[in-house]
Parts: sequence; C-alpha cells; structure tokens
Amino acid sequence: MNRTVSYSLALALVVACRNKAEEPTNPPDDDDRVGETDRDGDGFTEADGDCDDFDAQVNPGAEEICDDIDNNCNEEIDEGVRLTLYLDIDGDGFGDDANTQEACEVGEGWVDVGGDCAPTDADSYPDAAERC
Repeated sequence: MNRTVSYSLALALVVACRNKAEEPTNPPDDDDRVGETDRDGDGFTEADGDCDDFDAQVNPGAEEICDDIDNNCNEEIDEGVRLTLYLDIDGDGFGDDANTQEACEVGEGWVDVGGDCAPTDADSYPDAAERC
C-alpha cells in the first residue's frame, strides 16, 4: 500500500505542475505601457501629446495642412491654412465681401479675391475701366 501512495503522490505533483500558470519570461518594461509607446514611429507618444499615435502624419510637430484633421494636435482643425472665399455671383473674378466662406480649395462660383462693389454687375469690379 505504501507503493500505491507513493505513485499517487507523484502523479498528483505532475498534474499540479501542469496546471500552474506560466510566468512571463520577459515582463513588460516601462516603454510598453499604453500611452508611452510610439506606435507610429513619428517620435511622439500619447504622453508627449500625440493625438493619433496610429498616424505618423499627425503629431505635435506636424505642419497643419488643409484636410479637416488636427494635424498638429493643438485641438484646432485647419487653423491658418483655410482660404477665405468670396461668392462671385456675376462671374467677373471678384467676390462679394458680404458672402464669404472658408475652405481648402476654390470651388465653382467662388473666388479668393473680394472687393466687388457691384456683385451682380459683371462690368463693375475693382480695376474695371470707367464708363460713362
């Protein structure tokens, strides 16, 4: 009976060792914590103010471009890069100062030059020849 107890004890130890959770061989170092890893390789982490650490074109050192995205992570979108456009009702190339919009590019019916003194008269605009 002693032999049976010895075998049972040995078997119990083998089973217990198999069920033990494996310890990680390489515990994560401090750089692996969320927010402290530069996932997109742009030189900035979330802790450094990177507002999209999955896009290398978006970070605190990026130049703002007109694309409806906050490229430089300052919580403003397209600041300083949008064009002020003027509605050109009469098609003379000059727009109405009272009808403006900001956009990334000039669309049909809009111009980037204002100052039309008669927005519905194509013959009247800045630098137009005087007529009687």
